[in-house]
Amino acid sequence: MVKKLLGIVVLGLLLSGNAYAELSYVCIYPDDKKEERYTFLIENGKLYLEGHFQKTKYLKTSSSKAEFLYESGISEVDGVTNKLNWKTEWITNHKINLKTGSAIETTKYVTKYFDTSGKITRTKKEKSKDILMCSIIANSGSSGSGSKTNNDGSFLKKILKMLN
Repeated sequence: MVKKLLGIVVLGLLLSGNAYAELSYVCIYPDDKKEERYTFLIENGKLYLEGHFQKTKYLKTSSSKAEFLYESGISEVDGVTNKLNWKTEWITNHKINLKTGSAIETTKYVTKYFDTSGKITRTKKEKSKDILMCSIIANSGSSGSGSKTNNDGSFLKKILKMLN
């Protein structure tokens, strides 16, 4: 009885969620002359870009795709007055097909420029859409649960056999 209950719990975890899926991949922008690489890591429901935690609004992974929405920004401060010269914030929607390695990123940028008193003098909005080529480094969440499984479903077959 305990064996069956344990099997049901494990099977439920396998089929239910993806909050703890671990996924790591490297992407390049095909039109980037420098061929800079960007490493993405999804671990314990958190997104890291180049090893830095990213504030996400949405994150979902499955055995065939991953999608997330993250925010970031950068600014410049005047070295003499210590006042903000400009600040750019952006929000990026990133979708990757884990089977083909192709990803699409759409980004919305908002740049604010400031005068010496700190008032906004100009706001500039931009959008971009990029296609990236990615290589999967690790995908231990292929079942959607974060468990290390084989793609042939042998682990799932063992659980189902144990339930009978």
